[in-house]
Amino acid sequence: MRPESLQTIIVAVVAILLLSQTTMLIGSRYCLFEELIASARVVVGITRRRAERLDVTLAHITQMIQNRAEQTTA
Repeated sequence: MRPESLQTIIVAVVAILLLSQTTMLIGSRYCLFEELIASARVVVGITRRRAERLDVTLAHITQMIQNRAEQTTA
């Protein structure tokens, strides 16, 4: 076997390995990205529910303050 043929085979094998490694890396990044999006959705949902409760609480406190202010001016 000539050295050029051996070099060609080695380059082809290395190219195939690099291509498969790149494909696996892209696949793993995609999976991690999907997990990150799912986690972010959970956090956003929790934050939204807490914000809604906070809004209700602030409305209640505002109403109490208005009632007290009316009582003191009456």
